[in-house]
Amino acid sequence: MQRNVGLSNAAAFMHVIRCNMGIGLLSVPWSISLVGLIFGPITFVSFMVVTTSCMVGLAESAQYYSRKVGVPCMDYGEVVYNSILHCPNARLREYARAARIFINTSITTMQLLFCSSYYVFIAQNLRQVLAVYWQDIPEDRVIMAIIWIPLTLTTFTRNLSGLAWLSTIGNILYVSAIVMIVKYLLEHAPLSSDISSMETVRFKEIPLFLSAIAFTAEGIAVILPLENSMKSSENLPYVLSVAFAIITLTATLIGVTGYITFGSSLCTSISLNLPHANPYSDGVRTLLAIVIFFSYPLQFYVPMDILWTVIEAKFQPKNRCCELLSKLGLSTLLCIGAVCLPFLESIVTVSGSLLACPLQLIFPSLVTIMMLNQQHDENMLPHPDPNNGTSLEHQHRDTGRVFPAHFLSTRPSVRLLRMLKNIFVALLGVFITISGLVSAVSSTIQEYQTSSSSSQCRGGVQPRIDDRAEISGLYHSTNTSLPNVTF
Repeated sequence: MQRNVGLSNAAAFMHVIRCNMGIGLLSVPWSISLVGLIFGPITFVSFMVVTTSCMVGLAESAQYYSRKVGVPCMDYGEVVYNSILHCPNARLREYARAARIFINTSITTMQLLFCSSYYVFIAQNLRQVLAVYWQDIPEDRVIMAIIWIPLTLTTFTRNLSGLAWLSTIGNILYVSAIVMIVKYLLEHAPLSSDISSMETVRFKEIPLFLSAIAFTAEGIAVILPLENSMKSSENLPYVLSVAFAIITLTATLIGVTGYITFGSSLCTSISLNLPHANPYSDGVRTLLAIVIFFSYPLQFYVPMDILWTVIEAKFQPKNRCCELLSKLGLSTLLCIGAVCLPFLESIVTVSGSLLACPLQLIFPSLVTIMMLNQQHDENMLPHPDPNNGTSLEHQHRDTGRVFPAHFLSTRPSVRLLRMLKNIFVALLGVFITISGLVSAVSSTIQEYQTSSSSSQCRGGVQPRIDDRAEISGLYHSTNTSLPNVTF
């Protein structure tokens, strides 16, 4: 794998922010509503701290194995492959290739699920916006089929440089939409009301909650590509820490104020809870729909590139028409998947438990454990720098790769603490994957049985706040009791 150096710390920081601020951030209020106002935010912040630590450990392992093998850089699958290939257990080494295939398949599948969730998200948000002007607007599945055409056309570009400026505009629009949501929530959150009922911990929902928040840190696949492209890769831990601190604080603020404002009626995306037929709210939903629309070809590019490489190796197509047909077929399958499963909650929780959690917690922890063991066996301590007599860093003479000394620390106490921490995180990841997947499947079955296409969380409409006041005044003026209507 070739190393492409040139990315500054600031650019890497912006990439981390953008890749982890998507649909997952908008689902945090719903996630917190599952388990309560106290347990939810505390657990969410703790989970994000652990996830950041795992990402740093993965980058550390990538540097270690790059130096060990003598290559400029590695992707996620290559790191897992080399960690198993160099372990002392001969039987375990037989599974190195299978582990690499599993990692690459998981990343590809996760990216495809992201793309499928974009159909659901765009359709349901646009449906609420268009319902003001389209009285008999069709259900969200029909809108997914309609937007399939323009979304598929965006994937036909071969060079993504043409979409770079659209991505930049999308970043600005997304930040604007988030600021507008935070402003609305801070202005409308009933902070003076009794919120004691929101503090109750619902233990049976904890697996589903953990699966949902695992979806929030959705940028695990870009960590090593960023590390490979940075001018100063030793600064990646600091870049990740600052970026995820901002993401965590923003998500926690939206989550807490969103839950206080809308209570247990929260939808998976908080944008669907904003008032209907309100220019401000419709502006937020429109901005988010545009951002996700132009993010689709960027997300689609990664799995399509992997699949096209496999197709080229096996079938050796000779013209561009085959590539376009492959993109058309894959985008069509994603649309069909969204139509068959138009529940954003199900996509978030299933992908969070089955894919995001192993990629974020289990495999980074296991790779770090194997790296620490191999460091200990090799007694790989930093060598003095001949220029100044210090031992601040290693530098591979062939690749020019710099390796900070703290990445190669073998102090027994530090190693033991890191081993225990990573064992705990790996076990936690296994628990979330199994229990979360069971809860997610159960929740999906329940959604199929009870969900209605006219519901607010499927992009259905709701009366305006002003209309409620008018209705209430009308009934009081006629001395007629107000019926028990749930909006």
